[in-house]
Amino acid sequence: MVSVTPDASHDELVCALWRDEQGLCASNAVVSVVDRSGDAVWGCEAHAAQALDALVGARINQVGNWEAARRLLSLRWNHRDKTDRVTALHSLGEPSRVQDKGHYPAFVNMPAEDTYRKVVSVVPLRLAAEVSEDQLRDLSGQDWCRATQQVALDWQQTGASAEWWEVRFVMRNIDRGRPHELAGLIAGTGEQLAMALAAAVEAEAWSAYRKGVRLDESRAQGRASNAGNEMGHRAMAELATYYLMGTGHALANITGRALALDRSLHPSLLDGLGTWMPVGSPEPKDWLSLNSATVRQLCRVAKTKPQLAEVLGPLTTLLQNPAWHDLERQRGSHYHRRRPQSFGVAGVSLASPWVEYSPGSWRLSGGLRNYTDSQNLAHETTALARRVLTLLTTVMPALHERLETLINEMSK
Repeated sequence: MVSVTPDASHDELVCALWRDEQGLCASNAVVSVVDRSGDAVWGCEAHAAQALDALVGARINQVGNWEAARRLLSLRWNHRDKTDRVTALHSLGEPSRVQDKGHYPAFVNMPAEDTYRKVVSVVPLRLAAEVSEDQLRDLSGQDWCRATQQVALDWQQTGASAEWWEVRFVMRNIDRGRPHELAGLIAGTGEQLAMALAAAVEAEAWSAYRKGVRLDESRAQGRASNAGNEMGHRAMAELATYYLMGTGHALANITGRALALDRSLHPSLLDGLGTWMPVGSPEPKDWLSLNSATVRQLCRVAKTKPQLAEVLGPLTTLLQNPAWHDLERQRGSHYHRRRPQSFGVAGVSLASPWVEYSPGSWRLSGGLRNYTDSQNLAHETTALARRVLTLLTTVMPALHERLETLINEMSK
């Protein structure tokens, strides 16, 4: 804890132990609290009490208000030993004199008990929730789960037609291997959807498990277990979003390669997208991302071919849905922005610790602000995965039907 303030007497000091969206606490400081590193911060009575409870080894360093200091010493943090028996550890008498304004006698208090330590780091050894077979059976029987299973099965089964699709186009002006690759891409996308569903079910299982578990958060072990549960739950929900994002990008590549069945469109594809998506290419530039620019260029390429333009409808529906936008924002925090730590640990806030409390005057004060940047994030990510799964189970069957119609028409 560090406080940087302009030169001032103690009377001008305000609490620097707390900062929220509205700024620093404006209450008068009554004591300074020092942690084990030796850094001291002045704080009001309420936030000093929280500091002394929460920080291991914290003690009162200086006193500005003796009545408030006595009340702080009477609190639980200063009156517990390892067996939870109440003990009178300290008593405080008035100082005989205070030499200088703003300078107060220092004294040392017993550090806060282990019960009040913050959880700084947790390393889970497994990610799956402990749920019964009946709970898993109940999850797998829900409508959203069954619908996703059916779509994943239908798409994977397209792989069995890969060679037949190739044979049907032998006498057509089609790139060699193009229908075979397209069938394989469809089948692989079905598998990606299946993996997204499996991870989403695990995340839902975590939600069910955590509803039935009550941990004693007044104890360090209970708080650590709760933080570990949050990490495991969040990890499974994020894994679902990883596969869902991959599924969406695969749909863009399927649509693009469907257009590339028509060789006459290759120049337009090269001009608009920088690639005509050569068969079997391992180059990243030949694989599309699902975004507004990609879909816009695909629409421009297909506008002269009504038969091909029909294939783009489901992709446009997916891109324009709010659930997809939310998924993109959530996944962006893993690669393009700072990922917040999981709720339950003493995380580092996403906000800057520096606050300008008057023109030209700044204060560095992390203090005791509770870490809430990722509160409810595991549950929110689980709900987001469910929303995107529901969206894909609408979009993917429509696209699959249009692809089969296109294959049948072009192979005649």
